[in-house]
Amino acid sequence: MEVKKRNTKIITTIGPSCENVIDEVLRYSDVVRINLAHSFQSVEKYVNMIEGKVPILMDLPGSKLRIKNTNEINVKKGEIVKFGKDLKVDDEFYRLVENEDIVTIGDGDVKLKIRKTDNNIIGIALNSGIIYPRRGLSIPKELPYGVTEEDIKILEKVSKLEPDFIGISFVTSKEDIRKIRDILGSKVWIVSKIERKESLNNLKEIGRESDALMIARGDLGLEVGLPNLPFVQKYIIKVGDSIGKPVILATQVLESMISSPIPERAEVTDISNSIHYGVDAILLSDETAIGNFPLQVLKMLDMLIKGIESQYTSMKLPNKISNVMDSIYFSTITALKLSKARLIVIYSPSGKGAIRLSKLKPKVPILALVDKELERKLSLCYGIYTVKIDKKFENTDDIIKNSRMLAIDLGLAKKNDYIIITTEDSSSIGNLLKIEKII
Repeated sequence: MEVKKRNTKIITTIGPSCENVIDEVLRYSDVVRINLAHSFQSVEKYVNMIEGKVPILMDLPGSKLRIKNTNEINVKKGEIVKFGKDLKVDDEFYRLVENEDIVTIGDGDVKLKIRKTDNNIIGIALNSGIIYPRRGLSIPKELPYGVTEEDIKILEKVSKLEPDFIGISFVTSKEDIRKIRDILGSKVWIVSKIERKESLNNLKEIGRESDALMIARGDLGLEVGLPNLPFVQKYIIKVGDSIGKPVILATQVLESMISSPIPERAEVTDISNSIHYGVDAILLSDETAIGNFPLQVLKMLDMLIKGIESQYTSMKLPNKISNVMDSIYFSTITALKLSKARLIVIYSPSGKGAIRLSKLKPKVPILALVDKELERKLSLCYGIYTVKIDKKFENTDDIIKNSRMLAIDLGLAKKNDYIIITTEDSSSIGNLLKIEKII
């Protein structure tokens, strides 16, 4: 286990740009994402390249219309693009699109005004830009949202590859999540992508049914309007905190670095604000999948997170305590501040206590002693690093002894350092909070 000296996690989308630097890419990644909009052969290839070294998030495509081109297309404002010839798209597009519709490609990269004739459909570019392969298409007409039949077919194929997480696109209710859960069971964590108004209206029920939430800012920005997006982002993080579910920030995090070796200053500020609001993980998409500088992007984000986290001194302590275990976790944060401990160790077989503690955003790593099936899953959560426990501890003395030993063996603490040791309520051992000096 490698502790990366930062608490906010990095999720890297794997694509062609990563293939020649895969080992270095994995070194900077806490989780890797594979987009299931691509062929099953590509998915299999990337799973084999990863070799189980890092947990895998596989992202279902959902009902989104997509471009089928495998090459980039540069368009200029006013240029005519012919559908079927220049731009190959899903068949459903031809049935749904209307004359004079404005079609948005990607997250607004290019907009086309549709002209329909008896035999052809053309698009007149309203702006200059690049149309990337397999980009999504947004049209004014409403599509059916939630889990599609195609999603189910894809899921049945990829489930044998044993992903750690599955991302669901265009979730609108808890029923969408239950459909996936019925197929996969509880061993695979479900990440619900929030990108529709219906998702926001049902956010708490979706969050409780899910294992994690993703702020999918591309489609979400188109849906709620850009002026509202920052407030919606904060709201999703707040809900995630309140129900104890990790929250992932996605879309255009370091978009400029697709073609530039350095980020724009506005992107740095966006990352800083997102960390300050309390996201658990930041997801890189095209920056690493098809960009020109995938490794530089990862190194930049790693450096930015470390620098930004070092500037924040406050930790989240709610105004009121609602139960006994919260009093233990809040006291853990207070003890951490007073003792200047280097590490928190929590015995958390179910993972719930570790996640709750993580939501308080301590500035030091959390070493969670968890059941085997959670060892890779909690890699998604702020500050948490895991060690699987092969057998339950019998008493608090066992927990303290093993915590001290693990802290030293993993290089997380040294002689004369303080560590905080605690437990979750479901541990059946009783409550524990101890400030332990390594001697």
